[in-house]
Amino acid sequence: MKRYSLSKSERLSSEKAILKIFTEGYSLFNYPIRLVFLSVQDGLMMSSAQAAFSVPKKRFKHAVKRNLLKRRMREAYRLIKPQIYDELTQMNKKVTFMLIYAGSEETTFPVISSAVQHVLADMIKRLRNEKSANRLIDSSH
Repeated sequence: MKRYSLSKSERLSSEKAILKIFTEGYSLFNYPIRLVFLSVQDGLMMSSAQAAFSVPKKRFKHAVKRNLLKRRMREAYRLIKPQIYDELTQMNKKVTFMLIYAGSEETTFPVISSAVQHVLADMIKRLRNEKSANRLIDSSH
């Protein structure tokens, strides 16, 4: 049975790790979600992925709206997480990423869920291409 929870070890909370994602990571966008991610070689990471969720205070002044949108993003991620974990374990990769709500208006859960699925699928594609590119470089030496 697949675990659909989102435990503490799967949440990204380290300020250093978040800063590293923004300085060294890659960004993908599918309205209204922006994904910033970084592949890590950290052996201390218990899970295949660590995620953080953010909604800018600049666009949504009321905490109630921000919390609602974060809850929707977390739920969308939680439902697709087993597939992401399967892909990451097949590639033997570990990833830290942050999902940022980039829209200026509140949207429904199906819209957010679809956007989260698309950006995470794009992230997996990019990680696969990165792995195949590394394989090509290794074989040429």
